[in-house]
Amino acid sequence: MLQTCKKLVDVKSKGLGLVGTETDYLRALLDAMANMDRCVEVEVLKTLGDVNLDKGRLGKNPEKFERAMVLYRTALLRCEDADVGEILEYRYRYAEKLRLRKQPNASSSYEPLTGDKKMSSLSIAEKLLHLDRKLTVVGKKETLLLIEYTKLVVEGIVNGDTMLETEALKSLGDVYLKRGTRTKDSTNLTKATALYNTALSRCEGFQGKVVLIHRLKYTARIRQESTRIQKKRYALALEAIDQQHNPYQYDEDDPAMITVEAERAEAVKVLLKNIAKDRQSFIHDLVDECTDALGPPPSLTDAGSDNIKRSEILRELGFFWVFFGDATKGISLLEESLSICKSTNWYNTAHPDIVASLYHELGWSWGELGDHKKAVSFYERSLSIMNAIYGDNKSHPGIASLLNNLGLSWSQLGDQNEAIRCYEKSLRMMKTIYGDNTAHPHIAESLDNLGVSWRILGDQKKAITYFEQSLTTRKTIYGDNTAHPNIAKSFGNLGAAWSKLGNGKKAISYCEQSLAMMKTIYGDNKAHPDIATSLNNLGSSWGDLGDRKKAISYLEQSLMMAKTIYGDNTAHPDIAGPLHNLGLCLNELGDHKKAISYYEQSLSMTKTIYGNNTAHPDIIASLNNLGSSWGELGDRKKAISYFEQSLMMAKTIYGDNTAHPDIAGPLHNLGLCLNELGDHKEAISYIEQSLTMRKTINGDTTAHPDIAAALNSL
Repeated sequence: MLQTCKKLVDVKSKGLGLVGTETDYLRALLDAMANMDRCVEVEVLKTLGDVNLDKGRLGKNPEKFERAMVLYRTALLRCEDADVGEILEYRYRYAEKLRLRKQPNASSSYEPLTGDKKMSSLSIAEKLLHLDRKLTVVGKKETLLLIEYTKLVVEGIVNGDTMLETEALKSLGDVYLKRGTRTKDSTNLTKATALYNTALSRCEGFQGKVVLIHRLKYTARIRQESTRIQKKRYALALEAIDQQHNPYQYDEDDPAMITVEAERAEAVKVLLKNIAKDRQSFIHDLVDECTDALGPPPSLTDAGSDNIKRSEILRELGFFWVFFGDATKGISLLEESLSICKSTNWYNTAHPDIVASLYHELGWSWGELGDHKKAVSFYERSLSIMNAIYGDNKSHPGIASLLNNLGLSWSQLGDQNEAIRCYEKSLRMMKTIYGDNTAHPHIAESLDNLGVSWRILGDQKKAITYFEQSLTTRKTIYGDNTAHPNIAKSFGNLGAAWSKLGNGKKAISYCEQSLAMMKTIYGDNKAHPDIATSLNNLGSSWGDLGDRKKAISYLEQSLMMAKTIYGDNTAHPDIAGPLHNLGLCLNELGDHKKAISYYEQSLSMTKTIYGNNTAHPDIIASLNNLGSSWGELGDRKKAISYFEQSLMMAKTIYGDNTAHPDIAGPLHNLGLCLNELGDHKEAISYIEQSLTMRKTINGDTTAHPDIAAALNSL
């Protein structure tokens, strides 16, 4: 009953007047009939009776009281709740009393169901046909038709015209059947079935029943046909894979057979993933449809049910939804499971590790949604419980995994030092668990993550050491010549680090190996995030080597692929990165206005991703490069403003006295601008600070382009 009230309360609160309100109740009645929700149907009929009662009182129209009485009585006949039945009887008597006041000579035993208002079958057919033609001309046919047919259902009820009510219900079913056939949406077919069944229960004529049974069978066939077409599509896709990747055309000892077999396996894997996605979507719709019609499953909501079992089911469902891409729904279920755990003494005393796992899963889920602050909060709560169970210094696989994920979130939030602390602790733990010299995927991942954080902090040499260890470990695990995403990832990371060290040729070599491997794994023309990243890294490396045109070609491919994957207007790091790098190339080619346009798009996107007031390395880079382009265009004041914002943000992240490329860059650029404005002493001070920092980062005697640039500027 509470759900019913919630469905109707919005209508009452709109304050649209009686006519507008009645239209909304007609929509509610249609939904109730289409969902076979008898409780809501009774409530709407009762409320429509109330609307007519109000109209009768306001307009002093006795006929409205008669309509109200019929609606109350119909609701009473369909009502299965004794309490609601009493209310309906009271309303019926009250409406009758008001009618007698307006018509003192009327019989107190008024029978509203009279035959004189009933329509012939021909009149009904003409009325429905006229309605259909009229609304076809008007446009918005389906929406208006649904309301008008629902009005006819009510008219049939009020006039006791069962034939009109039945035909109107059948016509409503026809609208949903056409919509379902057109859109292939099973929800519409379900509604059509419900309305035909309701019409069948009202129908009195044999021929009418035959027609409705035919409609029901036809709807079932449409549903089956949809399934058949889908199965045929899958069969054709599998046939295409067999033709494209046929390993049996080669001899058993032919090396090409292994490659083709691997390609076929990958193609089948992609097809199976698509099938699973389709089934997931179908189950999702089915569960939502059942929940809308019946309410949440009693086993998940009944206070008297087994709390432990409920919590486990909710947890499994939550993890399922997060894993298949609906993190919001998953988090809702995981939080409900956690709430039950915290209120159940059995979990707190016998199995606190389950509570810790739920906190861990919630942290991972919030990370998937991009809210890393929330993720850190849940990870730390999980870590606190795990340490209490196993001890602060205990090497445990769950704690090691948790520390690694905590490090990833700290890295996303820009705190690389905290990330490194977590990664190092996780790595020590994993080596204790699996063995110091064991090649294990978790050890390789921790090494890789350490490399990423050191690269962001500007220590490229240390980063390369970790990336090389990770690559060696991964080759030991998967094979020296195996195409594997994790090996390709290590190549890409090494390429990015060597690019930052100024060794463009080495960087390009690694980036090309990464891209070739990704294409072997996913396919030459496949739009995949890993391929988009490899293209971006390769473009960036060619840019660092001075071949801007080649760089732009790769960056544009990366940008196009990222937009294909995530959407044209989505704010995503894989789109912001190529935009920023295209700006760098165009700036070097002298097209500063176009460069500014790309930088601004990238800056806007990174602020959307990380927050307007968040200090983040990607925002620092955009601000610094915007300053450079405005400086090239001669607007020194605007340039200085961007450089100062960039410098302040970099010091916020890395510390005032830390030697870091993100601090050295704006210092050098501020020096150049001040020199152009004639403040040579201040300019020398900034450039000297930048030079000292560059030497600290790259080595005092290292030949590096950034050191050369600072010396040249001085």
